Amino acid sequence: MKNPAEKVDITDISKRFYDANVPLDQFKTEFPWFQGTVSDADFSKRRADQEEIKIYKEAIGKIDEKKLQADLQDLFSHIKYYFPSFKSPKVYLFSSALQMVQDPIFYDAKGNLLFIDVTGFMGEGNANYKGLEMYFQKSMNPNNIVPKVAQIYAEGFVKESPDHQKFIDMIILNGKIMILKDAFFAYVSGLSENELYTETIRMGSIQRSQYLELFCGE
Repeated sequence: MKNPAEKVDITDISKRFYDANVPLDQFKTEFPWFQGTVSDADFSKRRADQEEIKIYKEAIGKIDEKKLQADLQDLFSHIKYYFPSFKSPKVYLFSSALQMVQDPIFYDAKGNLLFIDVTGFMGEGNANYKGLEMYFQKSMNPNNIVPKVAQIYAEGFVKESPDHQKFIDMIILNGKIMILKDAFFAYVSGLSENELYTETIRMGSIQRSQYLELFCGE
């Protein structure tokens, strides 16, 4: 592809966070925004929490970082094809210890930073997801990371209008987002047309389920 996106740089924050050989002050210098309002004492306790470490190791072990880097590179290059001013974000992997599994990816537009919670992609039926609705779990596999990233960027480009809030407007809006997402995602390496179709149907089924619950009480 002509004019591919800049090389994708992926950093695993939690690898450093749970590394006992990395002093807390050094970690805070490397990632000054990660601690938030948590006290140093509580932060240190979390770094040594064996259950959190176990969850992180299981989650990161399911991620092929080399393949993820290549797939994100392809995705961002296709986004740049449609939006030439697009710049590849700095990508961070981290573990929320299952606290963010239903919303595991977020984008900081101001800093052009993309955060991916690896505990949100441990596999459908994972024991850690006990009690979570199955229609959520269907997209909680490592191969769904890139589709969800594509979804987030599509949502950013297709803006919701405050003057169009009717149900039909929401359907049209989501249709536009899905079309743009598929355009971004269609040529990601290693994914067949059948896998792309299956992922689109899965994402659409989640949306339809949410619509039915919200508007029909089903």
